[in-house]
Amino acid sequence: MTVKRVFSIAVSLGLLGVTAAASPATIAMSMFSRPGSATLWRVTERVGIDAPETVDQGQRVTAKVLDGGEDGLLEVWGPIIGDTVPERVESHLARDGVFTFVAPIQAGSYELRLVDPQGRVRASAPLEVVASPLVLSAPVDIFTGEPLPVVWVGPSGIGDRIRLVDPSDGTLVSEMPAEGMPGVPNVATLRAPDRPGTYELQYLSGKEQSELQSLAIEVKKSAWPHKWSEDAQGEGS
Repeated sequence: MTVKRVFSIAVSLGLLGVTAAASPATIAMSMFSRPGSATLWRVTERVGIDAPETVDQGQRVTAKVLDGGEDGLLEVWGPIIGDTVPERVESHLARDGVFTFVAPIQAGSYELRLVDPQGRVRASAPLEVVASPLVLSAPVDIFTGEPLPVVWVGPSGIGDRIRLVDPSDGTLVSEMPAEGMPGVPNVATLRAPDRPGTYELQYLSGKEQSELQSLAIEVKKSAWPHKWSEDAQGEGS
Protein backbone atom coordinates (compact mmCIF):
# COMPACT_ATOMS: atom_id res chain seq x y z
CA MET A 1 0.00 0.00 0.00
CA THR A 2 1.41 3.38 -0.97
CA VAL A 3 2.09 6.23 1.48
CA LYS A 4 -0.44 8.36 -0.42
CA ARG A 5 -3.11 5.68 0.11
CA VAL A 6 -2.32 5.38 3.81
CA PHE A 7 -2.64 9.17 4.23
CA SER A 8 -5.92 9.15 2.32
CA ILE A 9 -7.38 6.45 4.59
CA ALA A 10 -6.09 8.22 7.73
CA VAL A 11 -7.77 11.48 6.72
CA SER A 12 -11.05 9.74 5.84
CA LEU A 13 -11.08 7.98 9.24
CA GLY A 14 -10.35 11.18 11.10
CA LEU A 15 -6.96 9.94 12.23
CA LEU A 16 -5.03 12.63 10.36
CA GLY A 17 -5.82 16.32 10.54
CA VAL A 18 -4.47 18.92 8.11
CA THR A 19 -4.74 22.67 8.70
CA ALA A 20 -3.38 25.68 6.83
CA ALA A 21 -3.01 29.39 7.55
CA ALA A 22 -2.13 32.58 5.66
CA SER A 23 1.27 34.29 5.46
CA PRO A 24 3.62 33.25 6.81
CA ALA A 25 2.02 30.05 5.48
CA THR A 26 1.71 27.26 7.97
CA ILE A 27 0.70 23.72 7.05
CA ALA A 28 0.18 21.44 10.02
CA MET A 29 -0.53 17.70 10.10
CA SER A 30 -1.68 15.95 13.27
CA MET A 31 -2.07 12.18 13.83
CA PHE A 32 -4.62 10.94 16.36
CA SER A 33 -4.85 7.52 18.00
CA ARG A 34 -8.57 7.53 17.11
CA PRO A 35 -11.06 10.17 15.93
CA GLY A 36 -11.35 12.99 18.46
CA SER A 37 -8.60 11.65 20.73
CA ALA A 38 -5.34 13.23 21.85
CA THR A 39 -2.64 14.09 19.32
CA LEU A 40 0.10 11.48 18.96
CA TRP A 41 2.39 13.67 16.84
CA ARG A 42 2.28 16.91 14.93
CA VAL A 43 4.44 18.16 12.03
CA THR A 44 4.34 21.82 11.07
CA GLU A 45 5.87 23.38 7.96
CA ARG A 46 6.30 27.13 8.26
CA VAL A 47 6.99 29.20 5.16
CA GLY A 48 7.75 32.89 5.37
CA ILE A 49 9.95 35.77 4.21
CA ASP A 50 12.52 37.40 6.46
CA ALA A 51 13.28 40.79 4.89
CA PRO A 52 13.60 44.43 5.99
CA GLU A 53 10.30 46.32 5.94
CA THR A 54 11.86 49.63 4.83
CA VAL A 55 14.70 50.22 2.35
CA ASP A 56 16.07 53.13 0.31
CA GLN A 57 15.22 53.22 -3.38
CA GLY A 58 17.81 51.34 -5.45
CA GLN A 59 19.34 49.76 -2.33
CA ARG A 60 20.60 46.17 -2.29
CA VAL A 61 18.16 43.99 -0.35
CA THR A 62 18.71 40.53 1.12
CA ALA A 63 15.69 38.38 1.94
CA LYS A 64 15.76 34.95 3.55
CA VAL A 65 13.16 32.24 3.16
CA LEU A 66 11.95 30.35 6.20
CA ASP A 67 11.71 26.54 6.06
CA GLY A 68 10.07 25.04 3.02
CA GLY A 69 10.34 27.83 0.44
CA GLU A 70 13.84 27.48 -0.97
CA ASP A 71 12.61 26.18 -4.33
CA GLY A 72 10.42 29.17 -5.17
CA LEU A 73 10.64 32.59 -6.74
CA LEU A 74 10.65 35.89 -4.89
CA GLU A 75 8.52 38.46 -6.72
CA VAL A 76 8.27 42.20 -6.05
CA TRP A 77 4.81 43.70 -6.73
CA GLY A 78 3.88 47.36 -6.74
CA PRO A 79 3.79 50.21 -6.30
CA ILE A 80 0.63 49.83 -4.23
CA ILE A 81 -1.42 53.01 -4.67
CA GLY A 82 -5.01 53.01 -3.43
CA ASP A 83 -7.20 50.61 -5.40
CA THR A 84 -4.73 50.41 -8.29
CA VAL A 85 -3.79 46.83 -9.14
CA PRO A 86 -0.02 46.41 -8.50
CA GLU A 87 2.26 44.96 -11.17
CA ARG A 88 5.11 42.50 -10.87
CA VAL A 89 8.28 44.56 -11.24
CA GLU A 90 10.95 41.97 -10.35
CA SER A 91 11.39 38.21 -10.03
CA HIS A 92 14.35 36.45 -8.43
CA LEU A 93 15.59 32.90 -7.82
CA ALA A 94 16.89 31.87 -4.42
CA ARG A 95 20.47 30.84 -3.72
CA ASP A 96 20.42 28.47 -0.75
CA GLY A 97 17.22 30.07 0.49
CA VAL A 98 18.57 33.63 0.16
CA PHE A 99 17.43 36.27 -2.33
CA THR A 100 19.58 39.29 -3.17
CA PHE A 101 18.03 41.99 -5.33
CA VAL A 102 17.92 45.72 -5.97
CA ALA A 103 14.97 47.66 -4.55
CA PRO A 104 12.83 49.53 -7.10
CA ILE A 105 13.97 53.00 -8.15
CA GLN A 106 10.48 54.41 -7.65
CA ALA A 107 9.67 55.09 -3.99
CA GLY A 108 6.41 53.69 -2.62
CA SER A 109 4.76 50.66 -1.05
CA TYR A 110 5.49 47.22 -2.47
CA GLU A 111 4.85 43.59 -1.59
CA LEU A 112 7.26 40.66 -1.62
CA ARG A 113 5.66 37.39 -2.66
CA LEU A 114 7.15 33.90 -2.39
CA VAL A 115 5.80 31.84 -5.28
CA ASP A 116 6.23 28.08 -5.57
CA PRO A 117 6.93 26.21 -8.85
CA GLN A 118 3.17 25.76 -9.34
CA GLY A 119 2.60 29.53 -9.25
CA ARG A 120 0.97 29.59 -5.80
CA VAL A 121 1.77 32.42 -3.39
CA ARG A 122 3.07 30.73 -0.24
CA ALA A 123 4.03 33.83 1.75
CA SER A 124 4.14 37.60 1.44
CA ALA A 125 5.70 40.57 3.23
CA PRO A 126 5.42 44.36 2.89
CA LEU A 127 8.33 46.41 1.54
CA GLU A 128 8.38 50.19 1.85
CA VAL A 129 10.79 51.90 -0.55
CA VAL A 130 11.71 55.40 0.60
CA ALA A 131 13.30 58.27 -1.31
CA SER A 132 17.03 58.86 -0.89
CA PRO A 133 19.20 61.94 -1.71
CA LEU A 134 21.41 59.74 -3.90
CA VAL A 135 20.57 56.41 -5.47
CA LEU A 136 23.21 54.35 -7.27
CA SER A 137 21.87 51.10 -8.68
CA ALA A 138 23.37 48.32 -10.81
CA PRO A 139 23.05 44.52 -11.14
CA VAL A 140 24.31 42.48 -8.20
CA ASP A 141 26.38 40.36 -10.57
CA ILE A 142 27.20 40.29 -14.26
CA PHE A 143 29.29 38.29 -16.75
CA THR A 144 32.65 39.42 -18.07
CA GLY A 145 32.57 41.70 -21.09
CA GLU A 146 28.85 42.43 -20.84
CA PRO A 147 27.25 45.89 -20.83
CA LEU A 148 26.82 47.08 -17.25
CA PRO A 149 23.65 49.18 -16.90
CA VAL A 150 23.85 51.86 -14.22
CA VAL A 151 20.91 53.84 -12.85
CA TRP A 152 21.29 56.81 -10.54
CA VAL A 153 19.06 59.42 -8.97
CA GLY A 154 20.95 62.28 -7.44
CA PRO A 155 22.57 65.66 -7.85
CA SER A 156 24.15 65.07 -11.31
CA GLY A 157 26.31 68.11 -10.57
CA ILE A 158 29.17 69.61 -12.54
CA GLY A 159 32.16 67.29 -12.36
CA ASP A 160 30.18 64.33 -10.97
CA ARG A 161 31.38 60.98 -12.31
CA ILE A 162 30.55 57.31 -12.03
CA ARG A 163 33.41 54.86 -12.26
CA LEU A 164 34.15 51.17 -11.93
CA VAL A 165 37.39 50.25 -10.14
CA ASP A 166 39.25 47.18 -8.95
CA PRO A 167 39.28 47.69 -5.15
CA SER A 168 42.31 45.42 -4.71
CA ASP A 169 44.67 47.96 -6.30
CA GLY A 170 42.48 50.93 -7.25
CA THR A 171 42.82 50.29 -10.99
CA LEU A 172 40.25 52.21 -13.03
CA VAL A 173 38.23 49.88 -15.25
CA SER A 174 35.83 52.37 -16.82
CA GLU A 175 34.11 55.65 -16.00
CA MET A 176 31.64 58.19 -17.32
CA PRO A 177 30.31 61.63 -16.38
CA ALA A 178 27.16 61.54 -14.25
CA GLU A 179 25.30 63.81 -16.64
CA GLY A 180 21.54 63.83 -16.31
CA MET A 181 18.55 65.45 -14.69
CA PRO A 182 18.83 65.89 -10.91
CA GLY A 183 16.21 64.12 -8.83
CA VAL A 184 14.99 61.71 -11.54
CA PRO A 185 16.28 58.30 -12.71
CA ASN A 186 19.16 58.52 -15.19
CA VAL A 187 20.50 55.52 -17.09
CA ALA A 188 23.91 54.91 -18.66
CA THR A 189 26.09 51.93 -19.55
CA LEU A 190 29.61 50.92 -18.59
CA ARG A 191 31.46 47.80 -19.66
CA ALA A 192 32.07 44.88 -17.35
CA PRO A 193 35.78 43.96 -17.17
CA ASP A 194 37.18 40.87 -18.89
CA ARG A 195 38.60 39.49 -15.66
CA PRO A 196 36.25 37.88 -13.10
CA GLY A 197 36.25 39.22 -9.56
CA THR A 198 34.66 41.71 -7.21
CA TYR A 199 34.68 45.32 -8.38
CA GLU A 200 33.40 48.58 -6.94
CA LEU A 201 31.04 51.02 -8.62
CA GLN A 202 31.50 54.56 -7.24
CA TYR A 203 29.69 57.89 -7.51
CA LEU A 204 32.15 60.81 -7.19
CA SER A 205 30.94 64.36 -6.63
CA GLY A 206 32.28 67.75 -7.78
CA LYS A 207 35.80 69.07 -8.18
CA GLU A 208 36.98 67.26 -5.04
CA GLN A 209 35.64 63.94 -6.40
CA SER A 210 34.23 63.01 -3.00
CA GLU A 211 32.83 59.48 -2.95
CA LEU A 212 29.12 59.74 -2.11
CA GLN A 213 28.17 56.11 -2.60
CA SER A 214 29.60 52.80 -3.78
CA LEU A 215 28.37 49.33 -4.70
CA ALA A 216 30.09 45.97 -4.98
CA ILE A 217 29.68 44.28 -8.37
CA GLU A 218 30.47 40.58 -8.77
CA VAL A 219 31.83 39.86 -12.25
CA LYS A 220 31.56 36.22 -13.30
CA LYS A 221 33.38 34.42 -16.08
CA SER A 222 31.25 34.04 -19.18
CA ALA A 223 31.33 30.93 -21.36
CA TRP A 224 30.49 32.99 -24.42
CA PRO A 225 32.59 35.62 -26.22
CA HIS A 226 31.15 39.14 -26.20
CA LYS A 227 31.32 41.84 -28.81
CA TRP A 228 31.23 45.35 -27.43
CA SER A 229 30.06 48.44 -29.29
CA GLU A 230 32.47 51.37 -28.99
CA ASP A 231 29.48 53.70 -28.73
CA ALA A 232 28.36 52.01 -25.51
CA GLN A 233 31.66 52.31 -23.65
CA GLY A 234 32.12 54.85 -20.93
CA GLU A 235 35.05 57.24 -21.03
CA GLY A 236 38.32 55.84 -19.79
CA SER A 237 37.46 52.22 -20.66
